[in-house]
Amino acid sequence: MALTGVTTQGFELVGMTTGEEVFYLPGDPGDTFTRGQQVVMSNGVIDDAGDSVEPHAIVMETVVCPAATVAAPRAKDLDKIHNNSDDNCLVQVKPLVAAGWPIFRVTFANHFDDTLAAYTVGTPSVTLTTSPGANDDTNASLIYVYDGPGAGEILIGADYVHTSKVLTLHRIANATLTAASKIIALEGEGGGVGGIGFLGLMDADTNAAVDAGDGYNDGNWMLWFDWKEAPGLLSKLQVKVIPSKALYNL
Repeated sequence: MALTGVTTQGFELVGMTTGEEVFYLPGDPGDTFTRGQQVVMSNGVIDDAGDSVEPHAIVMETVVCPAATVAAPRAKDLDKIHNNSDDNCLVQVKPLVAAGWPIFRVTFANHFDDTLAAYTVGTPSVTLTTSPGANDDTNASLIYVYDGPGAGEILIGADYVHTSKVLTLHRIANATLTAASKIIALEGEGGGVGGIGFLGLMDADTNAAVDAGDGYNDGNWMLWFDWKEAPGLLSKLQVKVIPSKALYNL
């Protein structure tokens, strides 16, 4: 049975951006991020912004992200005070969004929902039962395990092959996922376009919801939450969003 959410009352205003937000976002496994470095979200994870690239955020604390063989902590277990190896899977960043933009909580629609066929730790990857449609459809996508082994975990898609239905992940899961594990993924537009991840874009689905199947590269709304909030939101089929033009004030 597919995940049933909690419908919001359209776009529910829950606050305003302060310009002081610090988000915990997944880093590219094996990379080092230095305080003050400019970064972008690339294929679902924090990466170096490089030369002539408009950054999404600035790194707030130097961190060496462990290899993909280390699982990122569940949101409730994140502990940047003790900074264990798994905590370093997440990078503290300051998004480049000014104060005063409205934040809305809203239901999303047209996401991908599936029961896993298999899980491979060594890759790491999951094999889907039903294909979302084409190669790369789930690249960068936020994935939430909502039932079975691993329930409550957040995973990030790295690559997808349609013929084999193998969805490669950026990191292993904490739990050993099985054919009883059920997931949703913010799959994106389909047709090899890619998925929607942290700070990703979505279009409106109706006047009261956003569309997890559209707006990957030109959406009017930008996801505005981090690793800590993700399970609580996705479990209800909800996201927090701000106007996409808030980034760089375009």
